[in-house]
Amino acid sequence: FADRIKPHLRKLIALGVVILAASMVFITWRWWDGRKEERASTLYAQAMDVLAQRVVAPPTPPAAVDGEDGDASSAEAPLPDPTVDDETKEPTFSSLAERAKAALVPLDELRATYSSTKVARGARMMHGAVEAQAGDLDAAAELFRAVASSGDANLASLAREQLGYNYERKASAATDEAARQAALGEALAAFRSIQDKDGAPRREYALYHEGRMLAAMDKLDDAIATQKKALDAAPESPLHDDI
Repeated sequence: FADRIKPHLRKLIALGVVILAASMVFITWRWWDGRKEERASTLYAQAMDVLAQRVVAPPTPPAAVDGEDGDASSAEAPLPDPTVDDETKEPTFSSLAERAKAALVPLDELRATYSSTKVARGARMMHGAVEAQAGDLDAAAELFRAVASSGDANLASLAREQLGYNYERKASAATDEAARQAALGEALAAFRSIQDKDGAPRREYALYHEGRMLAAMDKLDDAIATQKKALDAAPESPLHDDI
């Protein structure tokens, strides 16, 4: 047996080295992949911690009060610190936009550094909502489109709905009628794409939003007809009262 093996010994050793090297590469890759997921999870958790903080409007200075001598005097009690919750002593934010901008710090790092991780891909919808809340509607739209084309039918439907809301916000912020109508048209297209097949899940949501956009574009007859179709599509839908 040894005599048979001896002529092939170098090849077997070389093969063993290749297999060992491949195994080491695979193990290292798995370790690094796990490390990336761990770091990505940490950044996601940091963003969630920020979004869990309370929004507290800045305190209003106390009004001047008349003293006994008739002169106006200010209350002596100090104003509460608007950046700290009086009860929990945890930080607060003066507005939703301010809180969203703080949450974007870890979210942007998550996307920039660990975009290939499952955590980053799963965070895109929430990231888009935070971008919208912070006022960057274009960045939000980019993230919603990425989710809409991800291949997950359920998430794609929700992302298209969020994209529609995003364009609707753009329409509200538009300073001229042409820009407003253009944004409403984009919103209409996004809402229609939620579901364009009769009898399919969430079809009534697509029709409901389509009707709202048509009404906003002053196409009232079309809006009414579309809302009736929404009622016919799902008579027991939670949207029934809204329609």
